[in-house]
Order: sequence, then structure tokens, then C-alpha cells
Amino acid sequence: MSPASMERNRRYQAKRRANDPRESPERRKKHNRKYRITSYGLTLEQFNQLLEAQDNACGMCHTPFEDGQLIHVDHDHNCCPEKNRSCDKCVRGLHCHGCNIALGHIERRYALARVYLDSFRLSHSLQLVGVTGSNPVAPTRSEVIFGILS
Repeated sequence: MSPASMERNRRYQAKRRANDPRESPERRKKHNRKYRITSYGLTLEQFNQLLEAQDNACGMCHTPFEDGQLIHVDHDHNCCPEKNRSCDKCVRGLHCHGCNIALGHIERRYALARVYLDSFRLSHSLQLVGVTGSNPVAPTRSEVIFGILS
């Protein structure tokens, strides 16, 4: 298929969708939300109950969701590692986009952050009692990543 025919096809499809009442923006939005909800093992009723339990707000920052806002379903990735899929048992809550991204970073880097913070506390405590120099107890980054901790 040539680039010109692909472009003609794109314009034709866009025009067809614009004139099709079944393809209204409201219907697409509703279908998209329904698809996203069911892919996480939830029914629309369960999603609405979860939304109500969270006072129609993000589970982390508690900022109220706005009409039409994309709501992320948070789930335990260790239980269901497939992207955008989960069983209904590992759903943890609903989040705004920013909190969903932040939580993903926190989960992936939690072990490193915990070691860093613990080693900082230990080195700070050692300095308070007069011990200086590098902290020989804190594991290296590679020890944390590769699980070489003894």
C-alpha cells in the first residue's frame, strides 16, 4: 500500500467515524473505560464501588477525579506481571496518572532506596558517636541488585 493510499484510507476512516453515531467521543470514552476496567478483572459495579470507597479521589494523593479523567487501576505486579492485566484479587486501588507513575518508580526502586536510606541512617549514627569514614556495612548497589547480600 502506498503512502498516498494509506493517507486516503486514514481520511476516509476518520470521516466515517465522525459521521457514525456509534463512534461518538462519549461512546469511545465509555468503551475505553469499560475495556480498561474489565482487563483488570473488575466489573463496572466493582470499579464504581472502589471509586466510591475512595471518595471519587486518587488513592494516594486524594485529589478528586475530574469528569472524563483517566483513572488508573493499581494492582500488584508480582501477582499479575502482564501489562494492563490482572486478576480481581490483586487490585489495590485507583490512582491519578501522576501517582500511578510515581508508584511504579517507587516499586521498582524500593530495595535500592531502602538500602540507601538505611545506610545513610547508619553512617549518620556512626558520625554522631565519633566514627568517621566510609560505611563498611552498607552493601553496594550491585549487591542489592544481584542479591549478593549475606
